[in-house]
Order: sequence, then C-alpha cells, then structure tokens
Amino acid sequence: MNHLAHFLLSAHEPALLVGGFLGDFVKGRLNGHYPRDLETGIRLHRAIDAFTDKHPIVRRSCLRPESEFRRVAPIMTDIVYDYFLARHWHRFHDNSLEQFNFDVAETILNYGIDLPDGARRFITHLAENRSLENYGTKTFVQRSFTHLNKRLTRANPLDVAFEQFEKLESELEQDFLAYFPELQDFTLTWLRENQSSYELSTAELSTAEQQTSRTTDHQ
Repeated sequence: MNHLAHFLLSAHEPALLVGGFLGDFVKGRLNGHYPRDLETGIRLHRAIDAFTDKHPIVRRSCLRPESEFRRVAPIMTDIVYDYFLARHWHRFHDNSLEQFNFDVAETILNYGIDLPDGARRFITHLAENRSLENYGTKTFVQRSFTHLNKRLTRANPLDVAFEQFEKLESELEQDFLAYFPELQDFTLTWLRENQSSYELSTAELSTAEQQTSRTTDHQ
C-alpha cells in the first residue's frame, strides 16, 4: 500500500503513525534502534504490505493492465488505490483530508525523534505542499507514474501507464472498494494480537474499531 493508506491505518496512535511512516525508510531487521512502540509501527507497516501483496483482489488488480505493464502493475496498484482512498475518503474517516494532512505532518514532525534524511524531506514536503489533499486527483496519478518512471533504474513503461489507468479505472475502483475493508479488518486483528507490544489504550483501540465499522456502514 502507498502512503495515504498506511497513514490512515495507523493514525489513531502517534507511535504507530510515526513507526508506520518509518516503514518506508527503515529496512532490514529491527534491533532496538528505535523505541519498541515505534518498531511495532514498522512491523505493522510490513504486515500490511505482506497482506496486500498476497491478497487475491490486489493480485486481480495487478493482472488487469496489458501484459507489457505487468512488471510495474504492483506499483501502479499502490498509487491508484491511494487515489481511490482519497476519492472515497469520507467512507473511512470523519475528518477532512485537509485536516488529516495537517494532523499527520504535525504528529510526525513533532514526535521528537531524528528522522532519516529521506523521511524528513518527504514529510516536510507533505506539510508544506499539503500533498495528501491532491491524492484524489488524476494529476496525482499521472505525476506519480512519471516520477517513478524516472526513479526506477530499469527501463519501464510507467511513463505511458496513465492511459491504462484511465481504461481500467472503473474495474480498479471496484477492486479497491472490495479490498480495503478487508485490510481494515486485518489491521484491527493485528493490533489486538500485538497490543502488548505498544501502549494502545482502550479508547484508541475503540477508535480503530469505529473506523472499520464506519466502512461497513457505507457498504
């Protein structure tokens, strides 16, 4: 999953949010370099990615583009799922996406830890440009494809992938709407099973449960 989904799934607890954000920048074994509750957030990030990678609905999404795009289809799916999450934001969260962007950036920047350079640049850019507010636009999708096309070292067709997205938008949207509630359920179960690894209050766990219930009510 991409940034917006990870933020949403961990936003009810600051340590999980910061740790989940670090999950994109901290690789390899966790050895106590960060506090236990932050490392739990990193492990949650990895668990979400593993669940997503093997889920049949996500795999179906990855098989929808034409064959020349199959190698980059997981990257495309990550981006367009965040696009659909932003488009359907009020199904999943009470606050506006604008307020959520502010809250996420403030929490991470003021948490009081030394962020890796790449992480600090990313979250500073997100705060200054209110990036999450644009995730529900097709411009976000197109620019993300173009940006990643240039970042990847191997030749790839992401620079022309936007046309595939437009052709498949309706089918991909239905995939996302079927998949994301299952990801919320998985995350809630993971939090319950790992509650002893971090300081999650009953109220905070209830918030996570209410987000999942909110999604069910919209189905």
